[in-house]
Amino acid sequence: STAATLNAPGGSGTSSIRGTTQSGVVVEGGVVAGLLFSGNLTTNTQLTITTYLNGTQQQSGAATFTRTRNDQQFFGLQTNMQFDSIEATLALAGDDSSYQLQELCVSN
Repeated sequence: STAATLNAPGGSGTSSIRGTTQSGVVVEGGVVAGLLFSGNLTTNTQLTITTYLNGTQQQSGAATFTRTRNDQQFFGLQTNMQFDSIEATLALAGDDSSYQLQELCVSN
């Protein structure tokens, strides 16, 4: 499988990745927008999920852990507005770890 690696050289900084649905597909609010993630978040790492609709920000907030699946953790943000893109932002401070984002996805 292909994963995106997010890291910050020197142990601090911010990395983001955004995924967008196929043209014309809109996800209804009421689901958890998030990502499957490999690696252990440290107390020096902040994960934020932001949703967009046609390029306009809809919702944003700190991602919370919801479950583990096949050694991967799902972190997400409960939505109540439609969206067509999910962006995950990792803010690292004093952490030389790198993280593998396996999939941007939604969960009930």
